[in-house]
Amino acid sequence: MTSTASRPVAPPRVRPQRLAQQRTRQQRLRQVAVLGLPPLLDDKLRVPRATLAVLRRRRVIELIDAAAAHRVTLVSGPAGAGKTVACASWAATRSAARQPAWLTVDAEDREPARFWQYVLAALVQAGAVAADDASQLAGAPPEAYTLRIVAAARSLAEPVVLVIDDVH
Repeated sequence: MTSTASRPVAPPRVRPQRLAQQRTRQQRLRQVAVLGLPPLLDDKLRVPRATLAVLRRRRVIELIDAAAAHRVTLVSGPAGAGKTVACASWAATRSAARQPAWLTVDAEDREPARFWQYVLAALVQAGAVAADDASQLAGAPPEAYTLRIVAAARSLAEPVVLVIDDVH
């Protein structure tokens, strides 16, 4: 008779490059936390990770990559069509230096001040806007956010992609 005792499953390995990315991300989140803004939900600023195996759709990723070269791209489709999964899969193919800024919005983000604070936090976290530039917005009226974010974006050497997910 054979034994069917289960053995402990080894935790997944974390690649050194991924660990370095996580550390950098944590540092940027700390920078966001000290901007003088109200507390923000960290999960809204993360690219969603698939919990199950996802079929890699190379053609969809190529289409999103080509579309991301434009100033504005809209990925549209009915609920459950896979828009978030497609964009997250595309983001996973990007190098650490070219990760998009990600924001998942909800109904409470209809308030302009809150929305722009999250946009700014996403851009800081992605490294697109320096924390020093962002700290100048602490206490500024919501109307000032858009102009200052645009001014900060003009100083960028590389274009940045901002994904705003779950817009209704």
